[in-house]
Formats: sequence, structure tokens, C-alpha cells
Amino acid sequence: MTNMLSSVRFTLIIIILVTTSIGCSEDPILRPFYVNPLLKEYAIFQKGSFWVYSNPTGAKDTFTVDHFEREIFKDLEEEKEDERIKMWLSSTRAPDDRLVLRASTTTNHTGLTSTLEEHWENSSSKIWTLLFITNNATADTANSSLHRVASVNPVYQSYFDSLPVGDSMYYEVREYLTSNNPWPVWRETAYWARGIGCVKYYDDSNVEWNLTSYQLSQ
Repeated sequence: MTNMLSSVRFTLIIIILVTTSIGCSEDPILRPFYVNPLLKEYAIFQKGSFWVYSNPTGAKDTFTVDHFEREIFKDLEEEKEDERIKMWLSSTRAPDDRLVLRASTTTNHTGLTSTLEEHWENSSSKIWTLLFITNNATADTANSSLHRVASVNPVYQSYFDSLPVGDSMYYEVREYLTSNNPWPVWRETAYWARGIGCVKYYDDSNVEWNLTSYQLSQ
């Protein structure tokens, strides 16, 4: 009887060990697809941040971050971990709509590339890429283009150590050209300053809009 009980116990232990080993397979090592910290410095700001622009006619526009979200998405099938950031901005020129900015990282011909895309929440607008920064610094050369499918390719036009805008001077400025942009507020050529955001842009009528004041939270 004792031998039989010992045999039963041994069999149960083996079953438990086998079941446990099957259920505890190792999680895959996920490749990090995080938004480039440099792109965050240029374009990612928290709720409450705002930028006030004016054009030569005296017209003004204010962009305000109304909502901010950040999530880490684990894609087990692709074995990667995506960082996704979204900002919702209101514009005084488009009071019935909101601009949605989305930052993420993908792989293209230059390697890992972080992008900032935009679309208008309530308008029938497509998603356009505003700016991009690669993890390979040598790929961000003047006139380099981000090759995207189903999107207009933005072009990284120039880099300025310093750039005067109105009565202010901004530093480490990157210029991007997007030949088409979503309405109701267009930004065809935009200048982004590190730690500040967009400091100047030209709309679809080639009217210059300059940053006049701002408040930031990063």
C-alpha cells in the first residue's frame, strides 16, 4: 500500500512538473521601438502647452495641447515593443475641430525612424507626416526625404544653429517641407526649434506665421 501511494505521489509530481514547464515558456525578447528622444525635444509637449502665431496682416492663431496620451504596445507577433504618443491640439482658426499629432517609430531604408504625423479629428483630412528624425544621424542630411507609402514624403530641408523669428532668436532649428498638408490649417514649410516646437511656418498661400509667445510643459 505504501509503495502504491509513493508511486501515485511520484506520478502526480511528474505531471505537475511537465504541466508547469509547458505553461511557463519564456517570453520573447521584444525589440524596443521607442520614439527618438530628439524628436520628443522638438515636438512632444504635455497638456497645457500652447503656441501663439501671427502673420503680417496681424491675424493670430493659438495652438493648445488639450489632451496627451502615451502608451507602450507589446506586439508579440512582431516581437517588438512600440511607444505611441498622441496629442490633441485646439486651434483658434479652427474652433470646431482638433489637430491630432501622433508620434511613433518604424523601420525604413535608413533604419529606425521616428515620425510625427498629423490629421484633423473632424475634417475629412488624410494623415500627413510633419517631421522625422532617424536613429542614424548621418541619414538626416539636407534635402533628405522620408519615403512613405500612402503619404506625402516630407523633406528635411535645412538645419540652422540659430534662426531669428520676429524679435526672438531660436536655436537648433530643423526645416521641413511637406508639399501637401491637411486643412483647415496648413503648414507647408515648418521650422522646428529644439525644446520649443514649431517656431515658424508658411501656409498653403505662402503666408508666413511667426511664433510670438508660448508656454511649454514637456
